[in-house]
This record gives sequence, C-alpha cells and structure tokens, in this order.
Amino acid sequence: MEEVEAKLAGKKYRTAIEPPYRWRDWAAKKDGITGDELIKFINNDEAVRPDGTKGAGLFAYLRHCWGRTEMVAAT
Repeated sequence: MEEVEAKLAGKKYRTAIEPPYRWRDWAAKKDGITGDELIKFINNDEAVRPDGTKGAGLFAYLRHCWGRTEMVAAT
C-alpha cells in the first residue's frame, strides 16, 4: 500500500524487504520455485535466488536485515 501511494505521489519508496526476497517475488508466482530448489533458497546461506542470480538465501538475508534494524534502534 505504501509503495503504491508513494508511486502515485511521485515519491521514492524503498521496501523493507528487497526483491527477490518479498513473498510476491518467489512464493506468489505460479511458475515459482518448488521442492529442493525452494528449500535451498530458504535455508542456505548462499543460494540461487528465484531471479536466477546467486546470493544470500532467504533466512541469511532476513538475519542481515534484523541486524541492521537492531543497530538503528540502538542509536
């Protein structure tokens, strides 16, 4: 909702969770990843992401995000 409102107002918007880690980028797609590929994307520290690139797996990415928010809250 906030993303749409910002776009309509001509403002920049940065999502809290970047693609390809948002639900709509991997789980909501009919042709999305499944089975072993999905498990690896979620659990591994490094994985082939749903967009075909190599990078952090979902949990590793979210741990990194959590660490950033703790640092911001502490200051």
